[in-house]
Amino acid sequence: MRNDSEILARLEKLERENRRWRLGMILVLSLACLAPAIAVQKVKTVQAERFELVDARGEVRGLFTMFEGAPLLSLYDEEGKARTGLEVSKDGPTFYLANADEKSQVSLRADGVSSRLTFADPEGNTRMAFGAGKGGPAVGLYSSTGKMGSSIFVGKEGPEFSLHDANGSQRASFRVSGEGPELSLLDGNGTQRAGMEAIGDAPRFTLWDAAGNARAVVGLTKDGPALGLYDGADKVRVGLAAFKEGPGLSLYDRNGAVGAFLSSVDEIGPKLILRDAKGEVRYAKP
Repeated sequence: MRNDSEILARLEKLERENRRWRLGMILVLSLACLAPAIAVQKVKTVQAERFELVDARGEVRGLFTMFEGAPLLSLYDEEGKARTGLEVSKDGPTFYLANADEKSQVSLRADGVSSRLTFADPEGNTRMAFGAGKGGPAVGLYSSTGKMGSSIFVGKEGPEFSLHDANGSQRASFRVSGEGPELSLLDGNGTQRAGMEAIGDAPRFTLWDAAGNARAVVGLTKDGPALGLYDGADKVRVGLAAFKEGPGLSLYDRNGAVGAFLSSVDEIGPKLILRDAKGEVRYAKP
């Protein structure tokens, strides 16, 4: 027959096992109750046409709303001035930073055709712009009146630097293409009046009239320097050259035929030839 101490020990062991069993059941039942709640939890959605962010004084410091059919996010300073904003219109997104007078100072825009970063003066006038489009990247500097002052553009044919007058009209440009560098000077109407280029081994300088017709060209050929003077019909009328054999002067009629020729060749000395309208020699010396 078991003594009392042995019976008490067996009862204590049984009680400990019962407690572990009860704790295990409580944990299982708890998880079983929580599982449905977690499974059916849904994300809450808040919809509105206007959201306002206010400070401790109740002043609006941020606004998220629809403006003219486009979403607009604006942030305000302590004075209630809009200082920065983000808008997404049908033309693309625009981000801006403004001064205390709500004049845009910096803006960034992408419209699908090009991207553009602009900087403005305190009055809100654009003074500098960086852009990149299908043609290539460009930088523009503007006057206080918003007129283009100078620009740099890099296209597929090469870089180009331009200078503009007070009206924003291009007056000078310098570009480097695959053929060589070119300098152009333009009048107020945008017509090129002077140009210089160094293409290959034949650099030249050209003057144009107001109609855009070349009137004078001086260049350096492989045979020597040459000067050509043209009429308004783009016909050469005077030619002057200094070749290795000697200098020569040619006078042309309106049809481009040589009417008079004067040269001084080292081996034979000076020579003069005069021709009539039919091209026949009327005088030759010697």
